[in-house]
Amino acid sequence: DPFIDNFFGGPEHILDTWAPINGCTVNNTELDKSGLYETQTWSKCVGNATVETVKLYNVGHFPYLGVSPNTSLSTMVYPGAVTPSIDTTLLSWNFCSKYQLDSPPKLPSPVSYI
Repeated sequence: DPFIDNFFGGPEHILDTWAPINGCTVNNTELDKSGLYETQTWSKCVGNATVETVKLYNVGHFPYLGVSPNTSLSTMVYPGAVTPSIDTTLLSWNFCSKYQLDSPPKLPSPVSYI
């Protein structure tokens, strides 16, 4: 997404920010055999953490399986963008399901908004 890349610096900038915070030392970029996306992974991090991003090519801002890049939800038109054929929800689940907490998180008490 060119807009997001210009505003936030793109996925590479985000990874380059989070990887050192997590003490990661190994960086690997892998092109999927379909050629439709790449995965950049920082590993060997403190606490067995991993920092990872998936970059889909030419899909606009809504990288969801079967969702048109020029959906009415989009505030921008992405000329030439194609409807994604990659299940990004499954990719996210595959990443997140590798990890579990040893105990439930301790959350602060809710704040009243009156």
